[in-house]
This record gives sequence, C-alpha cells and structure tokens, in this order.
Amino acid sequence: MNHEDIKKLENEILESIAKATDSVHLENLRLKYLSRKGTITNLFEKLKDLGIEEKRKLGPVLNEFKNKITNSFDEIKDKLEHKISDNFFDYTRPGKKPELGSLLPNTIMEREIVNAFSKLGFEIVEGPEVESEYYNFDALNIPAGHPARDL
Repeated sequence: MNHEDIKKLENEILESIAKATDSVHLENLRLKYLSRKGTITNLFEKLKDLGIEEKRKLGPVLNEFKNKITNSFDEIKDKLEHKISDNFFDYTRPGKKPELGSLLPNTIMEREIVNAFSKLGFEIVEGPEVESEYYNFDALNIPAGHPARDL
C-alpha cells in the first residue's frame, strides 16, 4: 500500500460515484467502499500492520482520502435527491386556494377619507339608507304643507 495505490483507488471510486444514476446504486457503492467491511476500512486495518514511519506518512493520506470520498457521496446524494424532488408532484396534496378579488378604488378612497376625518376628531356614524318621514320632516319641525315634503 502506497500513495499511488491510494490515488488509483480514489480515482476509481470517484468515477463510479459519478456514474451513479439513482440513490439505490449510490447506496450500494457507499456500502461497498465505506461500510465496516468496505474497501476503505480494510485499508485502515492494513495500516495497523505498518511501521511507525509508514503510519505517519500514510495515516493523513488515508484520512484525507476517506473524507474526500465521503464528501463526494454526500454531494452526489444531494444532487440525486434534488433531481427527484424537482420532478416529484404529490397529487394527493390539497391545492392552493386562489385569492379572490380585491377592494374597489372607491372603497379604498372611502377608507382613507374616514381615516383622515377620524384623526381630526370626527366620529363616523352609520344609519339606515332610507329615512322615515318622522326623521326627515316631523323631527325637524317641517310643517305638512311645506314644499320640501312634495314628492
């Protein structure tokens, strides 16, 4: 086991990861290389049998190699998940409710005027749209023969 062997293996693994077309294939590759009985774990087990100098040389290289492979798996997994989620549409979810209508310009203007007069101290009072004869004439002391009472 040396630097060149590790580089060759790294290139092979990265190529096979890049060729993964779905998450099942990617998971099988991850198990093949990163599981307890995987290729990379076997390299770390072989590291125990080496001398101290060789461990110091190859240990950081193996750690970097494993981190690079793990990051590559994560990136490809994210890409595959986004690919699936972009094409996925759940037909069972309820639809979005459309926003119905908007206020008329007259209503908007009326509300602005009411707001302005309220700030000036006026009170807004609403009453019936059609007044009775009593409130229009009798309460105001308009006699029965007055011209205002003519239709």
